[in-house]
Amino acid sequence: MALVALAIAAVSYTLMSFGETPTTVTLDEPALYWYEVNLDDNELGPQIDPNPMTKTAALGSASNPGCDNSGSVICLVGFEDDDTQEEGSPFTPPASEDHRINKSTAP
Repeated sequence: MALVALAIAAVSYTLMSFGETPTTVTLDEPALYWYEVNLDDNELGPQIDPNPMTKTAALGSASNPGCDNSGSVICLVGFEDDDTQEEGSPFTPPASEDHRINKSTAP
């Protein structure tokens, strides 16, 4: 009887070892300089913070002008380099989802 119990335990342990090991994938968001977008004039609006922040942090920022990342209207755009950006510069939509925050309606 003990031998049967030992065999069952060994088979159970062996089968469990073939199961998939759960993995967690964490994507690092880049810290960017975020600017409002003036779609009427197709140019950059004011910078929401002088310090770089992730997209998640920009969404939760007190300076966020109501962008909630829903919809398809670009509301904020992020840049890796702050030196070449300024309010009133021409705006080109970024290719990366990490570099823009949308909202559902235009202002």
